[in-house]
Amino acid sequence: AEKHQIKTVSFETPSEEVLESLKEDLMVFVDLNLIPKEKETLQALEVEKSTEDFHYWGAPNSEELLANLNVFLGSVGENSEDRIREVSDLFVRIAEGLIRIYDAEAVWIESRAILPNNFFETPRWHTDAKFFNPITAHKLVVAIKGPQTRFGRTTDKERFVQLSIDENKEKHGSEEDIRIRKELDLIVEEIHAPEKDTAAVYLVSGDEAVVHSEPPINESRLFISMIPGSKEEISEWRNRMEQKRLRKQQAQ
Repeated sequence: AEKHQIKTVSFETPSEEVLESLKEDLMVFVDLNLIPKEKETLQALEVEKSTEDFHYWGAPNSEELLANLNVFLGSVGENSEDRIREVSDLFVRIAEGLIRIYDAEAVWIESRAILPNNFFETPRWHTDAKFFNPITAHKLVVAIKGPQTRFGRTTDKERFVQLSIDENKEKHGSEEDIRIRKELDLIVEEIHAPEKDTAAVYLVSGDEAVVHSEPPINESRLFISMIPGSKEEISEWRNRMEQKRLRKQQAQ
């Protein structure tokens, strides 16, 4: 049984209230209050290709962001320019709502389109803490198309940390990887999430980082993640991301 209800707020909720809930529960759900036109656009949006990750680092109210988003969203399927522009505008609206809560100057936006697959029939419960420490960071995630990210709480933190280290060493989707994921699943209690049109904002750094997993992807998914920060923090993460990419390339 759910011991504790996670609060649902909106971008209109006073930021002190949102930050207070985050302090208390380490996460909040955010009702995006989509207007009928936005719902209609997302309903009609065709996601027909898996894409590379889209990245943007900087202020959300920039021409550069809109231009880059239009190109990225143009690559996910057969969509009209109007439809693409409306989805880009929604990305920007979410980013601006998020940085208002934190009074932040910049945001790191990531997005990708994924076609149906069976990679996450067994959840991959994990945290992102290693990447962000020692900076305190919160991340907003939402699938504007397809299933939402799953959240949980671990009942055995030490074991969770050890299993996560083991899981990271395995090839994604290998027999051993799935075996470890099943063990992780036994020590995670899932948090009940609201229906769609709701984003989640959660702590991604430190010892209390929130446990989450990709959902089973049984339909096309367009996923967004956003992290608010100062210009220095954003550029620090950008450098880390770049180093991570280079290490991956060298390993191949």
